[in-house]
Amino acid sequence: MIDNTSKYSNSHRIVSSFGGGAIGWLQIVANFAGACIVTSYFVFFDQVFPEQQLRSTFYVVGVMFIGLVIIAIVFFYNWRKDLNRFVALKRRDQKIDPILQKKAQRKILDFPYISALMSLFNWFLAAITMTIFSLISEPGEGASFASELVGGLRVFIGVIIAGVVTCAIIFFTTESHCKKIWPDFFPEGGLTGIPGVFRLKLRSRMFVIFILASIL
Repeated sequence: MIDNTSKYSNSHRIVSSFGGGAIGWLQIVANFAGACIVTSYFVFFDQVFPEQQLRSTFYVVGVMFIGLVIIAIVFFYNWRKDLNRFVALKRRDQKIDPILQKKAQRKILDFPYISALMSLFNWFLAAITMTIFSLISEPGEGASFASELVGGLRVFIGVIIAGVVTCAIIFFTTESHCKKIWPDFFPEGGLTGIPGVFRLKLRSRMFVIFILASIL
């Protein structure tokens, strides 16, 4: 009896941490770290952006990052409504409607995929924004349109690659965190029998890891 009580108490604390946004902060920190790395590379190493516009570059990145975070927050605020309702009822030990439970079960399984896709979408927007900024930045004297276009293409590809790597990290870390709270959503088991969810097989996971390692 003591072991069961402890088990459910720990489980409720994990659900509470999910509801409190621990996973959301994890995503923000991961994307911020990726943004800092890729910006530092193009500013200090590849030097795509002119040194005289160094301050403007960091301003653009900062404003863009805040805007993309707001987009992600608005999206997840709407997408996670069923999950948040489930968590609130679970925390108060109230009866949960079977339809709501089914929705929450599907969404908690899809959550790592949705998190990665949303992050990838934001990185795509960031790639377009930074490419346009690199093209309109003050070019060096005698720079041709072709060289500017190549520089913009380097920025776009570089940001996309950084985004893909960041999204993979977000996916695996989010999935690892979600696995800890699956018992709260599936108290009677049946996790593999939920229809309409994304599933990534082991072979596909190994292939993704191999591709990312090759890109790095």
